[in-house]
Amino acid sequence: MLLRHGQSTTNAEGRFTGWADVALTPHGEQQAVRAAGLPARDGPVPGLVLTSVLRGSIRTADILLSHLDRAWVPVHRTWRLNERQYGPLTGRVEREVRREAGLSRYQAWRRSLTGAPAPLAEDELARLREVENLNIPTGAPLLHRFDAALRSTVCGGRYAEPDAARTAAEAVAVEGHD
Repeated sequence: MLLRHGQSTTNAEGRFTGWADVALTPHGEQQAVRAAGLPARDGPVPGLVLTSVLRGSIRTADILLSHLDRAWVPVHRTWRLNERQYGPLTGRVEREVRREAGLSRYQAWRRSLTGAPAPLAEDELARLREVENLNIPTGAPLLHRFDAALRSTVCGGRYAEPDAARTAAEAVAVEGHD
């Protein structure tokens, strides 16, 4: 399962978050609770959790594990899972930055793999180019099933609640737009 953190305070304000260590909103906590109900109902439940070192991600994982009654599951935190580092854009209102910079630059700063942090090697960049157009929904579990050789049985996974994920992805797509 891949689960992006629930809505943060800066998400709700329409601000660039980056590595700012911000809390979840009550809505973000509700998203995490709702996300926990899906593997409890449909499986699978996590046996290992990886999170960034940022509060929103940690809190989302804590809520998920608590509601699944799996507080004993190992949790590994790494800065490598932190959000994109936005540097001087951190904390700024996204729609203002979009107006100032124009849509093309704004989208590059938000989604480009060649923006900060440092660009990937060309071969990695070519493999991951499609990521620039993804709108990963907040609080929507993406389920993956693996065969005995640990190969995904469904390319790209499957959202536990496709309609809710689609709605959340649409909200992410318009962040910073008027």
